[in-house]
Amino acid sequence: MSAAVDVVVAGGGPAGVAAALGCARRGLEVALIDRARFPRDKPCGEGLLPAAVRALDRLGLLEGVRGQALPIEGIGFAVAGGSAARARFCDAAGEPAYGLGIKRSVLDALLLDAARRQPGITVLEGVAATGLLRAGDRVSGLETTAGPIHARAVIAADGLRSPLRKRLGLDRPVRSASRIGLRVHLRVPVLPFQRSVFVLVAPRLEYYVTPVGVTEIQLAVLGTRAAFSEAGLGAPSLLAHLLAHPQLGPHLTGAEALDRPLGAGPFRQRARSVVTDGALLCGDAAGYVDAITGEGIGLALETGQAAAGVIADLIARGEPLSARTLRPYVTAHAAIVRDAERLTHLVLLLTRSPWLARRAVAALAHSPLLFRHLLQVQAGAPLSSIPVRDWARLVSG
Repeated sequence: MSAAVDVVVAGGGPAGVAAALGCARRGLEVALIDRARFPRDKPCGEGLLPAAVRALDRLGLLEGVRGQALPIEGIGFAVAGGSAARARFCDAAGEPAYGLGIKRSVLDALLLDAARRQPGITVLEGVAATGLLRAGDRVSGLETTAGPIHARAVIAADGLRSPLRKRLGLDRPVRSASRIGLRVHLRVPVLPFQRSVFVLVAPRLEYYVTPVGVTEIQLAVLGTRAAFSEAGLGAPSLLAHLLAHPQLGPHLTGAEALDRPLGAGPFRQRARSVVTDGALLCGDAAGYVDAITGEGIGLALETGQAAAGVIADLIARGEPLSARTLRPYVTAHAAIVRDAERLTHLVLLLTRSPWLARRAVAALAHSPLLFRHLLQVQAGAPLSSIPVRDWARLVSG
């Protein structure tokens, strides 16, 4: 097989589908490839925060996803042996909003089905990118297991450990990438924390409970490799570890595992740049800090849409896609991820210090306004919108 299209997208997850839909809806011919066959399972937080819900709505995909998801009302935090705080979700303006809990296998299948139905997109499952095609110094398509696909633009949306990021020469190795995660789905008699995401910060490990059905939750554990090792925690011991946990176990009475635990990480990934001549990176392939704030899917959808907009505009104007002409995407990508990454670094800092974590959760428990301000940032408000006094409260307890 040899094909020629306007855009070839590698990766059938949220970022790749958002990019493919954005390009096709602007009249471009798109090939969307993924090495997996769907539905496929992969580790993910599975909580769509209000920003992700808004991004799905902009894509016209919200109704289809919402029909297969569980509405999530808010989020709660607790520190082992300390305070607990809970708040309802809000949007960037502080108005009530909601999230969604949905299995990643279900979400990806729904998104890829939308891509299949979109005129202008050819979806190729079970097809992996094996190399780059070049015209001089410019990337001009992909070598794949189904044959070469020539394209005016290549979008790499192939995930956290993106092989294309490396092939494009855009990878920046990270020496201290040691945080990993492990997750399992459980059937429970009743949802342990109602229709809310619950985060427990314990010494050296964090636990995340996300409702994904009326009697089904995902429970994930995040921490460093050293912390997992010290706890004797691995896939075979995960369920026993959770049931024996003094703060989680009582909420999991009668729980049964629905699948085998899956791991993810190391989380920290970096890119030298998100563009090169003829190609760009979006979603996790463009770099990733950590899963701790649960914003990955929302950012993937937004960066995919931004990539499509810039590429479609350049092709419409007949301009070559070079690192220079793709600079608007660099700017757009930075604007999308900047505050999310800063907030993630802040939360990671708090979790590394039990003392700081206790004071921060105590501050959230005693100041609903502070909690709302942080949720507004998570929903898209600028980090600068949080008053200085709130930052002081966050560490003063």
